[in-house]
Amino acid sequence: THARWAGDVRLMALTSLNLGALAIHRGEFAAALSHLRRALVDFRRMDAPEHMASALANLALVYTRLARWDDALGAFAEAVAIAERGDNRESLATILLNEAEMWIARGRLGPAHDACERAREACDRTTHRALAGEVCRVRGIIARDGGRAEEADAHFAEAERIATEREDLVLLAETAREQAELYRAQGRNRDTFTALN
Repeated sequence: THARWAGDVRLMALTSLNLGALAIHRGEFAAALSHLRRALVDFRRMDAPEHMASALANLALVYTRLARWDDALGAFAEAVAIAERGDNRESLATILLNEAEMWIARGRLGPAHDACERAREACDRTTHRALAGEVCRVRGIIARDGGRAEEADAHFAEAERIATEREDLVLLAETAREQAELYRAQGRNRDTFTALN
């Protein structure tokens, strides 16, 4: 409201972007769409590509949660193109990992693998170790869901190692949850409960 009173379009757009991200975390998807669309319009008007990519990536997440697959794909594609043009490898890797998880949610492991490998290539050209851990976690999910338990176990172990090294508790918890799914599918009840704990 204050940004609007001041006529500060950039601050209005950034605030809308943040409000959209908060709404996603709260599960308020209609509000998220409203805030993110408003932010995207303003970022386009200002020609702010990095912020446009963020708004599009967040829109793609909302569309994924709502199972609006075509809208999600369109938003991911535009966000990826912007990140590639700007050579923003960290942003590119993050967007591609989110796209891979969308394909996983749809049960489409081929496109999920392709997006994840592109994310790994982008990540390999950065020094962002946390992203490397995320890549390993997603690769593990793809291998697990594809019936390749040994490969999945190796990817999850690497994600766990990176998370421990970086003291990244969120990545550690998310990896443990995925490991539990792997162990449950293998009938390894004790390891399942250990991972869940």
